[in-house]
Amino acid sequence: MGYVGKTKHRLIHKPESLQKEPTGFKASASKYEDIYETLGNLENIFKNLIEKAGLGIFIDSLDEKLIFHNDSFAEIFGYSLDEIKGKTFEDLVHPDDINNGRKLHHKRINDKDYIGSYEVRGIRKDGSAIYLEIDFSMVVKDDKIIGARSIVRDITEQKRYSDKLIRAKEELEAYVQQQTDELTKANEELRMEREALSHKNIALSEVLNQIAAEKKRDKNNLATNIDKIIMPLFSNLESRLGPTERTLSEVLRNSLRDITNPLVRDLEIQFSKLSPRELQICNMIRNGMTSKEIASVLNTSDGTVRFQRKSIRKKLGITNKSINLISYLKENYKPTAPLKMTLDQPD
Repeated sequence: MGYVGKTKHRLIHKPESLQKEPTGFKASASKYEDIYETLGNLENIFKNLIEKAGLGIFIDSLDEKLIFHNDSFAEIFGYSLDEIKGKTFEDLVHPDDINNGRKLHHKRINDKDYIGSYEVRGIRKDGSAIYLEIDFSMVVKDDKIIGARSIVRDITEQKRYSDKLIRAKEELEAYVQQQTDELTKANEELRMEREALSHKNIALSEVLNQIAAEKKRDKNNLATNIDKIIMPLFSNLESRLGPTERTLSEVLRNSLRDITNPLVRDLEIQFSKLSPRELQICNMIRNGMTSKEIASVLNTSDGTVRFQRKSIRKKLGITNKSINLISYLKENYKPTAPLKMTLDQPD
């Protein structure tokens, strides 16, 4: 019987000395009745607080038997008040958590000042598992532990969301790790490709250098052969030719020398606008031949050569400019190959 119950009992069973109610004590009796009513109200308030708290509250003994529980405690496990009576620790705790729960139980019953909390899985009436958070403190009488009072919260939904967050975090970490591994692999492959490309570039550079050296050697050999073999033949030939033929021979001699000269790309593009005949005329002008001499070599008229000279100046962009065509051609024009000399029939 609790404090409220004992007080109520004492007030109901008044001592005989008070039952006669002397006149002087009539007011005192009225006070007792007010106190009794107040205590009764407090008892109802306390009872409603326990039953309607929304939390499971229970008291168990040292041998793990339920001594007291509220309605919410039974509802958490899916039992009615009558069905949960007589249930033990093993009936309400998940089999996989029984040993750990017992360790905590024995730890708390050996320390009267022990206050703590723990999580454990419970088993509902329908067999489904639930997650519980339990806060407890010891019940002590005459300085001895006689049991434990506990507050139970059903954290199944909270645990479920927590597990989802943990799984999502693990999946995200796995995805990030996968992407990191793939990026690392890609970087390594790229590094190897760059290294292979670098080796290929080195090899290509060596090949190009070798080709350039061979071209230079071939050009030098060609220039040497022209100077030592062909040019002497021109000298012997020119001694037997007339003036016009010697002029043509000189043009051919200079053209052969130009074969081995380096070319400038933009000048190649500029002179590529000229026709083959205009290129022949440019080469002759460059070698100092007059329009009359050119006309004689090509078997054409002076007027035709003068017309072609104007066309050449126009295509080279020097029309109406004070630029000497002979000087311009000597400075810029170098034939890319021996010119094929074609002779026209006389006009």
